[in-house]
Amino acid sequence: MLERFPGRAHFVAHAIREIQNRLPGALGPKVARRDTDYEGLTDKIREQWLAEGLPDDGRLLPPAESAPSPSGPPRRDVSVEFLGSVGRLVESHNEAQENRRTREKYAFGAMSDQGPIPRYVVENWRKLYRDVHGFAHARDEPLPADADSEWVEKFFTFEGLLMAFSKRSYENLDDLDSLLKRANTR
Repeated sequence: MLERFPGRAHFVAHAIREIQNRLPGALGPKVARRDTDYEGLTDKIREQWLAEGLPDDGRLLPPAESAPSPSGPPRRDVSVEFLGSVGRLVESHNEAQENRRTREKYAFGAMSDQGPIPRYVVENWRKLYRDVHGFAHARDEPLPADADSEWVEKFFTFEGLLMAFSKRSYENLDDLDSLLKRANTR
């Protein structure tokens, strides 16, 4: 396999994301995915934003060079309809997150035959999910020089998390013993 190729970091991130998204459905009971229609919800908010007479560039704050007001930040009245649209976006996002966590719970249970998975493993899984979700699609900006190695390292972290989920504790300890022996012989 090629060590480097254009788009490799995004490819690795996308692979992790797809595995994380599809593994729960493959291992656990079928829980329908609940995706949020961010584009539709955001379009509705933008439509109401403009109807409220707010600036079409989306900016509300005064220029940074203006002095802070002694009365606090500026306030603006908005309609209940506008707040309702924002609320629907938040509600839909919360439902999708809860759905993802339910699917994860089933997948974690299916991967681990030794009882509950340690909290730090689950939190690392979720942190990696957030990192990957924000990076999987290529952007028009140049990548940092270390992006390839960073994402390859994230893939190895991901692979380690999968092994931690799926192995019995004594097998993990055997792997740890082997790693420690190798480290101590160097």
